[in-house]
Amino acid sequence: ELIPGIELSTSYRDKEIHIVGLYIDTENEALLQKTAAFRSCRDNRNEEMVAALQKEGFQITMEALYAENPDCVVTRANIARFLYNHGMIKSVQEAFDKYIGDGCKCYINRFKVSPTDATALIKEAGGVAILAHPLLYRMNTNQLQVLIDELKEAGLDGIEAIYSTHTQGEEQLVKRIARENNLLISGGSDFHGIYGAHSVTIGKYSTPKEHLDKLMGYKAKKKRAQRKAEKEAALANAEYIGYSTPNSEAFKLLPEEIQNSQLIYPSEEYLKKCYSFADLDKEVYAYMQEKFIEVKAE
Repeated sequence: ELIPGIELSTSYRDKEIHIVGLYIDTENEALLQKTAAFRSCRDNRNEEMVAALQKEGFQITMEALYAENPDCVVTRANIARFLYNHGMIKSVQEAFDKYIGDGCKCYINRFKVSPTDATALIKEAGGVAILAHPLLYRMNTNQLQVLIDELKEAGLDGIEAIYSTHTQGEEQLVKRIARENNLLISGGSDFHGIYGAHSVTIGKYSTPKEHLDKLMGYKAKKKRAQRKAEKEAALANAEYIGYSTPNSEAFKLLPEEIQNSQLIYPSEEYLKKCYSFADLDKEVYAYMQEKFIEVKAE
């Protein structure tokens, strides 16, 4: 099964925190708008880094860089690989150590959202929000707990305990943190290509079935709860004592014959003919409304 996901880089108290979203709705409008904005910022940053590298004497252009990396998000890793493939440096790591690594002469900072905003965005897109590789942030126990507490308020669902660089002891530590905070356990290789920070391959690390089943079950449970809430909202709208139409999402859940009924959801034209009801005796009007509710409920 292919699980649609996303990893967002965020900024938190001078640290870069990664939030992973699993089972996201890839067509969610808010997510698409935000990621388009993120990509635009990254492209602007790449342009500045390329200009800085050119000043250092490297023969690199945005056109050539993007031509070799079509249909993908171009990152510093792509820039490093470009320099290596064209014989300008001896290794990919050299690009990070000397030129485009954090704090190096050609490094350009980029815009990042907060981890709570990233978590909220993932939840809005119907995803399961995961705090990625927490031990890499080099926080003490109290600092990490404060971060987790803040993220839980935004909807955090899980934490990445199974990770490609974790020792057995580190994995057990993060699993304990997950249990103490009632969070799901996630995992993976953190594979970002063969030029990544550490050498891993796709499939070398995976989430054990017991944890994957819990993630899938959690998502399914959330989906059922959402559908139940939508149906309850639709029923509440159908029983509403006015002539107003329910909200669009709830309205879609109603049977087509009810949606199209002029008696239950009359058109504006029909309503204009009924305004005289407002002048009826209060008791008569109340009786009419009572019957109106019964019709809608049925």
